[in-house]
Amino acid sequence: GLPAEHELLEDDTEAAELAWPRFFARVESDPAARQDFLDSVALHGRSQTLKALTNALAKRVEFRLADETGVVDAGVQPVAELFPELGGEGDPVDTLMRRQREALL
Repeated sequence: GLPAEHELLEDDTEAAELAWPRFFARVESDPAARQDFLDSVALHGRSQTLKALTNALAKRVEFRLADETGVVDAGVQPVAELFPELGGEGDPVDTLMRRQREALL
């Protein structure tokens, strides 16, 4: 059983709300994370980005367990397997961006 001073949270809404300030402080202090966040907001909008983060937070236990057992890595195919035409050219995003620039010129 659980120690007496601990109790199971059936509704973790309050605990999740306490996590947001720490999350945003971490994003703000890490330039790469900050840029990822800003890119997501630019691409999907603030509301959809926050909705995705909220959903990920709600599934955090499942994500952690899946990651620990290798399910996440095994569940994501390499881009070169899905799109062989992008293989061997480095980062697929860079390749697509370069091709788009070339097509516009």
